Amino acid sequence: MQRRRMGVMYVPAKVGRPDGRGKRVALRMLVDTGAVYSVLPADVWRALRLRPVDRAEFTLADGSLISRGVSEARFGIQGKAATSPVVLGEADEVPLLGAVTLTLCSAPGRDAQRFRWTRLRR
Repeated sequence: MQRRRMGVMYVPAKVGRPDGRGKRVALRMLVDTGAVYSVLPADVWRALRLRPVDRAEFTLADGSLISRGVSEARFGIQGKAATSPVVLGEADEVPLLGAVTLTLCSAPGRDAQRFRWTRLRR
């Protein structure tokens, strides 16, 4: 049996408004395939002038619940771009790349080799 080491993966991304207006912000995003949605820290989403279109509750890994605003943003990752839902995080939250955005920015073919979904076995 071969053992694989788990690690932390960051991906460079450019994030902008869903309508394409204004500036884009370059970020180093932590890939978290356990997170459904991506998260932008407060300084980033405020700089982009994003506004919450909804509010939702999220369950964290430790089981606690948080409530955050939700919006949309345009993500550019490794040559692919897509508009995706985004959680409007607080100032101390890191830029997080969730499964929905990761999937939307991954096309079949060469990208499928780069991001491979695997099931962990016990």
